[in-house]
This record gives sequence, structure tokens and C-alpha cells, in this order.
Amino acid sequence: ARPAPFFARVLGIFPAVCPPSFFGSFLAAGGRLRELNRVAAIGAALNIGFNLWAIPLWEVEGAAWVGLITQVLTAVAQVLLARRYYGLEGLGPVLLRALAYTLLLLALVVAVQRAHWGLMPAAGAHAIGAVFAAFLVGLVRRKELRAALS
Repeated sequence: ARPAPFFARVLGIFPAVCPPSFFGSFLAAGGRLRELNRVAAIGAALNIGFNLWAIPLWEVEGAAWVGLITQVLTAVAQVLLARRYYGLEGLGPVLLRALAYTLLLLALVVAVQRAHWGLMPAAGAHAIGAVFAAFLVGLVRRKELRAALS
């Protein structure tokens, strides 16, 4: 099997990187640094422990998978902390839409990878597909986008 192009690999991890950026900032702004640091410390310990196991077996690919899994686990922990401390009513439907968006992005990665396009056509397809998917699952609404742009 041919390895995924670089852009496809990067887009594949994008959904795991976004929640910690948002929820980590949210918790830090709310003064929850102690809890945020605990999540980070536990995530780092898990990452080191699993890497000690995965790298001898799978080398670089094992380290990449461990990094992705650790990132997802810390993202989930931050979302749960934010919900615990701030309530965040309506978070469930948003998270379901985000999950649907993630699955659509992963399907897009697979489709573009199988097309064997060059970097620029693949990047364009990913950009257009990501925007379309965001509208499709309701993460972005036309009315809200117009209000934000005006």
C-alpha cells in the first residue's frame, strides 16, 4: 500500500489538535490551570509509558499513533473538565456534530489519498471538502457566517 501524502496525514490529525487548543484556552482563562496541568502531566506520563512499549515494536509509526491517542485522550479530558466546571449546556449536540465532521474529514482523506493527486489539487480538495462538511453537519451556519463577516 502506498503511504498517505503528507497533507492527508496532517489533515487526519487536525480534529485531534483543535479541541485542546480551544478547551485548554477556555480552562486557562477561567483560572483552572491546576486541573489543566494535571491533564497535561497525566498525558505526558501516558505518552512516555506507551512510547516505551510502542517504539521498540513499531518504531516511528508506533510513536505517531501513541502521540495521536494521547492527544485525543487529553482532548476528551479537557472537554470533560470544561463541562464539569462551566456546565456548557448544549455541548452534547455540538460534540456529536464535531464527531460527524471528523468522520467526514477522515473519509475525505481516504478519498483524496486514493485519487493520487499532487499536493495542490489535494490541498484544494481538502479545503473545499472541509468547508462543505462543516456546513453539512451544522458546525457552521450561513447566517452566523454572514454575521461574523459583517
